[in-house]
Amino acid sequence: MGRPTRCTPALTQRIADRHANGLGILQSLTFGPICETTHYNWVERGQAALDLDNAGEPVPESEQPFMGYVRAIRKAADEFEDYHLKLIQDAAAGRPSVTVTTTTTRKPVTLKNGEMARDPDTGEILFVEETSTRTAESATYSWQASAWLLERTRRERYSRTVNQVHTGPDGGPVATTDAGREEALLAEIDRLAERLVTDTNAPVDDGAVSP
Repeated sequence: MGRPTRCTPALTQRIADRHANGLGILQSLTFGPICETTHYNWVERGQAALDLDNAGEPVPESEQPFMGYVRAIRKAADEFEDYHLKLIQDAAAGRPSVTVTTTTTRKPVTLKNGEMARDPDTGEILFVEETSTRTAESATYSWQASAWLLERTRRERYSRTVNQVHTGPDGGPVATTDAGREEALLAEIDRLAERLVTDTNAPVDDGAVSP
């Protein structure tokens, strides 16, 4: 009989909870804790199990934890996106925003004799997780905070793309020399940085979401 997998529902939930709160998936792994290599191995096995499940094929029992892992982290990413999109939409419609805060704490399991319970196979201390939820309603909310988070954590969907065309005299190519390329590149970086500051400080109409 093989060694039991570390991919347990409790470990999966710890990672998924942090990812749902906006922490990047690789940073969320530290709450497992598992390493990056283990994560990608589990994702690969989980995707293979999902492919079997989607095709109507039976999924081996040994692969089901990894299928659950993939589903959980994908669901967490969707929940984060959905939460912030709703806040932006509520702000655009003038509706008050409702914030639900979930806090999870881990406490060691204590036996009647006062000693901490340990896993009989690994000898590791056993923990129990307690989750509390708090709901708060706010009449005012700055949707820019959610927009900022989405732009930086979901760049492929929400980052603003600016197409720029650079030409020389009469529409020709920009004339540069090998010695001047670095200087020209640094000047371009400075120009873009100045534009970013200007865009950030520009007044924003809180009544509508800019496209």
